[in-house]
Amino acid sequence: MGKNLFKKNFTPFLILLVVAVGFIGLERFSLIDSLKGGLQNITVPVQLSLQRSFGSISSSFAVFSNVKSMRDKTASLEQENALLKAENAKLKRLQEENSLLRKQLKVGQQKEGSLLLANAIGFSPFSTKKLLLMDKGSENGVKDGDLLVIGSNLLGVIVEVGPKIASARILSDPDSKIPAETENGTKGILTGEFQASVSLKNVLIGDRLNVGDIVFTSGELGFPKDFVLGEVKEVKKTDQDLFQEALVTPFIDFSKIKQAFILLRKQ
Repeated sequence: MGKNLFKKNFTPFLILLVVAVGFIGLERFSLIDSLKGGLQNITVPVQLSLQRSFGSISSSFAVFSNVKSMRDKTASLEQENALLKAENAKLKRLQEENSLLRKQLKVGQQKEGSLLLANAIGFSPFSTKKLLLMDKGSENGVKDGDLLVIGSNLLGVIVEVGPKIASARILSDPDSKIPAETENGTKGILTGEFQASVSLKNVLIGDRLNVGDIVFTSGELGFPKDFVLGEVKEVKKTDQDLFQEALVTPFIDFSKIKQAFILLRKQ
């Protein structure tokens, strides 16, 4: 047992002794430098390769970081651009409304009442009549009998009012009947027809009525005077009739109305 223990402890000592003697011999016969050179020939390329690899990995991380930063900046710029577009669109809408209001104020209708700008929603789908829905109602002071106007043109009369929506009977509605006169003083009743037609009826056969005449409100039956209704496009009459009539075309296309003013008439 003692021999085995000695042998076990002596073996590592012997190995270390051999290694030490070997290094002394290499150093003495200048062989250590050759060994170093050989080792360097092996390790230096590996070291350079590792440096390149780590440099490439570092560059990749730098590029990835730069790309992410650029993407974040691009997203931020796109959001700012979208906000600017929204603000510009809002500003443009306000400018258009202000321009429309200035033009309306120049017409000088303030003596008839105050003006309320409203957006057209569309024609009522629940009625066979020509009722144009506007996005202002009783909460805004709208009431039955108020007028729908653009500039000096009368478009219709408010006939139904809810809290937030009002319905205007436009000139082409069959129930629309407005006392009118031409620029020559010829009087009649502007009456709505089916589809988009408007006619000036009940005009005496002997009264002057010509194509191109401008038709205005006559100021009767509670309607203000001198609102423009349209232009005479065709005159229909025969010698046997007591009355003549004319086809009148409004200057405003009702199907394309986006905004109009509600004239809140004084009580």
